[in-house]
Amino acid sequence: LRPKESGVKKTAVDEASCALVYYAEEWHRGVLGIVASRMVERFHRPVFVLGRNPEDGLAQGSGRSIHSFHLLKALESMSDLFLRFGGHEHAAGVTLEAARVVEFRERFNAYAAARLAPEDFLRRMEIDAVVELREISERAIGEVFALAPFGHGNPAPMFAALYVFIAVGSALFVINFVSVLSQWSPRGLIEPIVRFLDAFTDMISDLALLLATLSIMTGALVITGVPTKLGSVLIEAAGVNLVAMVLLSFIFGAILGTGLPPAPTYILVAIVIAPPMIQVGVNPWVVHFFAFFLGVFGELTPPTSLVAAVTAKIANASFYQTLNRALQICISLFTLMAGVFVRPELVIEPGLGQMRGALLVLTATIGITFSLQARFSDRGSVDLPVRLALALCALIVLLYPSEQVAAAACLPVVLTIAYWIIWRRPATTLAMTKVVGPTVLATSFVKFDSPGRMD
Repeated sequence: LRPKESGVKKTAVDEASCALVYYAEEWHRGVLGIVASRMVERFHRPVFVLGRNPEDGLAQGSGRSIHSFHLLKALESMSDLFLRFGGHEHAAGVTLEAARVVEFRERFNAYAAARLAPEDFLRRMEIDAVVELREISERAIGEVFALAPFGHGNPAPMFAALYVFIAVGSALFVINFVSVLSQWSPRGLIEPIVRFLDAFTDMISDLALLLATLSIMTGALVITGVPTKLGSVLIEAAGVNLVAMVLLSFIFGAILGTGLPPAPTYILVAIVIAPPMIQVGVNPWVVHFFAFFLGVFGELTPPTSLVAAVTAKIANASFYQTLNRALQICISLFTLMAGVFVRPELVIEPGLGQMRGALLVLTATIGITFSLQARFSDRGSVDLPVRLALALCALIVLLYPSEQVAAAACLPVVLTIAYWIIWRRPATTLAMTKVVGPTVLATSFVKFDSPGRMD
């Protein structure tokens, strides 16, 4: 979460800062708690991260604390600052006037400075008991889990087994060293290492090049800040046309996905697209699910899909054929991206409405998948029109806003798929059996006690 340089006053972190309060108007409320937790892990101090609520202009946010600092008591001591607040010892949320954030920062830091000692800022791990490996049994594990559920007020016990890795590592080294000495020769020692290095280099050369490219792109994307600026320009160019905003958001997410992992892609896409989409009336849950799907799609984004590269390397197959196949298999990801906008009840209305929307999206997904991958006739002049008609009906099911029309379009989709399952699939299976059957049968009658002989 990188604040814009303009309009944000950074809070220095030094020995005098016993508690931290960060505020920026453009930070989205959906990620403030996660960011606060990460800040506590990094600085080991109580932290509040606040953003501006666009609906009422108030500062809202979440706080996280360290073990030795009671967050709720701190808020109660300065309750006059807040319009609303609540929480418990280690997590809390607040709402206050934006003009009082600076006062909140000063009073919060002063309260923490009066109650925290220097040793409170040191990271520590509390060990409940030191155990030996022979003491770890199914009974002991069962007794530990009998103390569940674990959580605030009842943390999971922490055990330590000392010197285990040192002892095991030393034993393995001694065994290997003795084995090598018994068959030692300079050439015999070097040749396996050389063969291993040659094989390893040959195996990872393509992946290493891809990872190097990804790291360069990651640096270019994150350090320069170009993606967020480009995304903002694209969203502004789309205006209030929701379809254009969705398409441009998809392009923006694909660009980010070429160089970033899923989590940063999701966060950056959400930060850029959420405010304008929410402003034109899109439900926040819909926006964030769409951003999440774009983050997942980043793992398949051409031409730097690490998933396709690793799979192609393992299978010794073409990278682009593997990538194309992966995109076909993941067609449901694209239908969900469209589905959350046309059928928002998928994510905001648990119950029958959600189930109806899910069935429509499922039917559309199956229909589109069959139109891309199934064959309905051996003659192309028949097969192609059937597949186009199936794809058109599936798109109507997916994109048409009226549930009655979408439900009616499900009928031809279901009938076409039923035709393939009942008539085409048995014919395809029979044809494959005729091709591979003799080989399979011959293999099954090989006698293992008579090498090279088949009966």
